[in-house]
Amino acid sequence: MAYGKRVDWWLGEDDRKMVDQAHVVFDPTGTHRQPLFVNLFDRLPLTLPAPAGARCTKIVEHVFNLCGENITVFDWVMSWLAYPLKNPGAKMRTALVLHGRSEGTGKSKLGDIMRRIYGRYATSIGQAELQRDFNDWVSAKLFVVAEEVVNRQDRAHLQGYLQSLVDRPTVQINTKNMPIREERNHANFMFLSNQQTPLVLNWRDRRYTVIRVETVRPAEYFQAIDEELDNGGAEAFLEYLLAFDTGKFNQFTKPVETKDRLHLITLGMSPDQRFMHYWQTGHAGVPFCCCPASSLYSAFKAWCRVHGERFVPTSTQFGRTISEELERIDAPPKRTKRYESFSDKEIADGQFPSETTPMQGVVYFVPPKLERMRPPSVDDEADKPVDEAVDCTQPAYFNPKIKLFQAQLHELLASARRSL
Repeated sequence: MAYGKRVDWWLGEDDRKMVDQAHVVFDPTGTHRQPLFVNLFDRLPLTLPAPAGARCTKIVEHVFNLCGENITVFDWVMSWLAYPLKNPGAKMRTALVLHGRSEGTGKSKLGDIMRRIYGRYATSIGQAELQRDFNDWVSAKLFVVAEEVVNRQDRAHLQGYLQSLVDRPTVQINTKNMPIREERNHANFMFLSNQQTPLVLNWRDRRYTVIRVETVRPAEYFQAIDEELDNGGAEAFLEYLLAFDTGKFNQFTKPVETKDRLHLITLGMSPDQRFMHYWQTGHAGVPFCCCPASSLYSAFKAWCRVHGERFVPTSTQFGRTISEELERIDAPPKRTKRYESFSDKEIADGQFPSETTPMQGVVYFVPPKLERMRPPSVDDEADKPVDEAVDCTQPAYFNPKIKLFQAQLHELLASARRSL
């Protein structure tokens, strides 16, 4: 419509040049070229070398501060920023999440800096772009800053879509009044949020490095960064990233484990998953060892009451979760066994006679090398030698463990009663 009759003239020319839709590509590597292909990628906007006297000291310092002055986290973030610049078109299978309830911490500043580097191949999106039917905002993009993209109600609903954007190699582009087409997904994502729970992370997450940023910076701090940017700081930072030693880091490198990431994973768990996590690490109030299924479910219900969990899964759902997770860590499958046990009344009263009662039921098994009888801050038993040849499915091994478990269960039940 903009070109009027010239379109009719072009369509009428036998010598007009055309390519198939499949040959319209976004290829930062530059391997697809004319005349067979139309490449939507040209070049990044910044020219190198950086202007004489340009520096990025304040910018690098800001990234270090965002990383909590943790050199391990800093190296990961810098490598994550540098790798796709060193390897044009690299699709990182991970994303960076910066969140914190405080404003004025400079989370958005890093996004602004990266958008200067990527130019029109970068964009900033919010929840509106994520939820609308047309997603041409992701077409021909190398870097996406996603700010407050999900609210509390939509976190679980959009979890799968966000995961696919982060790690799927291709994406379906839906442009208004145009046919849907497929494009290589080269976009790398950085999520920014002022919420305590910006995203839902499942407990096997392998996509997100999470950093909580709460330190508020004065206006002078950001003024110094802006002055650097106005004097060639973006070009200097690009040079810094291109020269940064990424070592063995690549697009498949796993997220760095931080307490902020683990905290976010814990918040996204269901009660039974959360209990399994606490039980396995020795923080559930009962030891991580062989135990009857009935006693473990009693421990779970008491733990839920102590920790204020409102939606307690049924014993069937709970048992499925525990069985799957024990199987994942190569524990022997649960079995119906005859075992020595205290009665429910003896456990509740804390009166443990020398003689136990023979019972029959399902028993969960935990190998000796994985056992944790107390939280690691209390006991360093993980460093003690373990006889891995011991068969934990034999009564001689699991019966003493069941007694220890039930003794600790009494304390957990008492805590649950006090919490009322």
